[in-house]
Amino acid sequence: AGGRSYGSLILTGTSAHAFCGLEIPMSIFATHAAVAIANSQSSVNLTDAMRSREVIGRAKGILMMRFRISADEAFEMLRRESQSFNIKLREVSETLCTGGRLPSEE
Repeated sequence: AGGRSYGSLILTGTSAHAFCGLEIPMSIFATHAAVAIANSQSSVNLTDAMRSREVIGRAKGILMMRFRISADEAFEMLRRESQSFNIKLREVSETLCTGGRLPSEE
């Protein structure tokens, strides 16, 4: 799907030549299966993105309250922490939300 492989499809028959003459329908089935798997993966990625966005938003709110700064300034603080410590922005945000501290404060 989309030029990417997501797995393999193995079909077994109960008799010799069980799939003779069905090559085109089987390839259509395989294509539909690949598209379904690709869509499922996209859904998982979207869910992860939504969770990341939520935790980053909470972390921004904590910083905004703590330092009385704007949302943009709070995001910039998170971004700097992320780059300084080579930690994903989501992980910096999770650390702040769960432990109450930025990596530079520990």
